[in-house]
Amino acid sequence: MVALFKTMTWEDWTVIKRAALIGALMFGAATPGMARELLDWGAVEGWNIMINPAAGDGCMMERQFEDGTLFQLGAIPAERGGFFAVYNRDWTWIEDGATGPIHFQFEDKKFGGEAYGKVSGKWYGGFAYFNNPDLAYDFARKASVTISNDDGQSVVVDLTGSEKALDMVIQCQAEQG
Repeated sequence: MVALFKTMTWEDWTVIKRAALIGALMFGAATPGMARELLDWGAVEGWNIMINPAAGDGCMMERQFEDGTLFQLGAIPAERGGFFAVYNRDWTWIEDGATGPIHFQFEDKKFGGEAYGKVSGKWYGGFAYFNNPDLAYDFARKASVTISNDDGQSVVVDLTGSEKALDMVIQCQAEQG
């Protein structure tokens, strides 16, 4: 697994998870084309919570926005890391498998790493792995995030309800064992 952000041990992450109530998100990006393979687990404030059997029963949250952007944040227990994915049918410039820098700008923090291009049917986008629980914490506690690359393309993701959705992902993952 590619470490994008600050490297932490699993034990460090577990301590932070308990203290911040954000849980340990694990890698397991589900592409939009895989949606029929996902199991519905619940929903809250516009976010769908699902289980991905193909990713070791990893739980994830997903929301599709009016502009066609599909955002995912999820988990897979075997990988000990997190993922986020963003797709849109209009982003045809994205090449499957291409890599490039990605930036997450919250109101008061910035994270960076590498994203991987993913094309699934008519969906174009990318996903990134992370192992820094601070990134998940900011997704859950902030109102929005601007995700951009070095070419100047960016998308603003409304994170309304993401705190409750992340809490449900944590509950879902706890049920998976």
